[in-house]
Amino acid sequence: MINNAADPKVLIFTGTNKMWATVASIDAHFLDGVLKDQKWIQDTGGWKGKCPLCHSSHKRKKQTTSYLPAYITPRQQGYVFHCCSCGSTLTTFKLLEVACGKDTAQTYAERRWQAGKLCGAGWNCPLPEIVKRDLEIEKQKRRIAYRNAEQERKLANYRNKYG
Repeated sequence: MINNAADPKVLIFTGTNKMWATVASIDAHFLDGVLKDQKWIQDTGGWKGKCPLCHSSHKRKKQTTSYLPAYITPRQQGYVFHCCSCGSTLTTFKLLEVACGKDTAQTYAERRWQAGKLCGAGWNCPLPEIVKRDLEIEKQKRRIAYRNAEQERKLANYRNKYG
C-alpha cells in the first residue's frame, strides 16, 4: 500500500485491483454490524464505532457526539481493526472469531479461499480448517512416499556394497 502524493487520503493498493475488490467485498459483507453504532468513514474507506471487546464509549468533556474509539481500516491484505481504548489490533479473521464466534470466522476464511485462494501465507487470514486437513493428508502421503523411497535406496546401497 502506497500513499498518493497528490492526495494523502487516497491509498494505492499494490497487487491487482480485482483481488483487492474481492477481499474488500467479502470483508464488507462479514464486518457489517460487528461494531456497535457502526458508521462508514468515506475518506479512509473503513468504519468506526464502539469496540465489541471493551464496549468503551466514554465522551470527552467538550464532545457533543458519542465517542467512537474503534475503527476498521483497509490494508494491503484486507481490513484491520483497532480500538484506541483497549489498545487491541486484530485482523478481520481474529475480530470475527472474538466478536461473532469461530463458526463465522471459519465461514469467512472459506469464502476467501473459494474466491481465489485469498488466504493463507501472505494474507491476513489463515487457511480454513477444511483446507488445512486436506493439505495435512497430502503432506502425510508425501512423507510416507519419501520414507519408502529412502528405505529402498538404503536397501539397494546395502546390496551393492555387501552383495
